Amino acid sequence: MFVYHWYTNPIYTGLTADAIEEGLAAFPPTTGAGVEMKTGASQRVVAAQRRRRRILRCAARLFRRHGYAQVSLNAVIHQAGGSKASITRFFGSKAGLFAAVMQQVTAEFVARLDQTVVRGAPEPGLNRLGAAILGFYLQPAALMTYRAVVGEGHRHHEMAAGFYRAAHGGVVAAVAAHLQRWHEQGLLQL
Repeated sequence: MFVYHWYTNPIYTGLTADAIEEGLAAFPPTTGAGVEMKTGASQRVVAAQRRRRRILRCAARLFRRHGYAQVSLNAVIHQAGGSKASITRFFGSKAGLFAAVMQQVTAEFVARLDQTVVRGAPEPGLNRLGAAILGFYLQPAALMTYRAVVGEGHRHHEMAAGFYRAAHGGVVAAVAAHLQRWHEQGLLQL
C-alpha cells in the first residue's frame, strides 16, 4: 500500500517562513529587467519597483513575526525605508499591504502547483493537488497567518477580506483552472 507523506511533496517542501521571504526577494522587476535604462522616468520606475519589493519583504517578515495587529506602517517604513506616501501609493493601506504580501506568497505556491499538477491524468493530479493544498495550508507560516486572520478579522475586516481575496481566492482559482482544463480535455466530468 502506498502512503503519501504530504511533507515530502516538492511543491511546498521549501516553503518555510524564511523561504517565503526569500521567494519575495527573488521576484524580478516587471519593467526594465536586463534592459539598459536611458531616461530619468524609466530609472524612477525601476527604483519604485525596487522600493515596492523591499517594502513587501520587510512587511512579510514583520507580519510573520508579530502578527497583523502588532505591525504598524511606521515599523515597516523603519525597516524598509521610504515613506507612508510610498506605502499608500503602492498598497493603499496596511490591509492592502497585507493582501499584497499574501498575493505574492500565493503566486509562488500556484506557480509550484502548476509545475507539478498539470501533468497527466486527473486522478493522480487530483491526489497531488489535494496533498499540495493541504501541505500549503498546514505549513507553520500559513497556520500562523490563518490564526492571525481568524483572531483579528473581526476587528480588521479589510485585512480579512484582503486575505480571502489574495490568498485563499488565488488557490481556489488555481484549483478551478486545473479542473476546467481536465474537463475541456474530456478527462473529467464536472
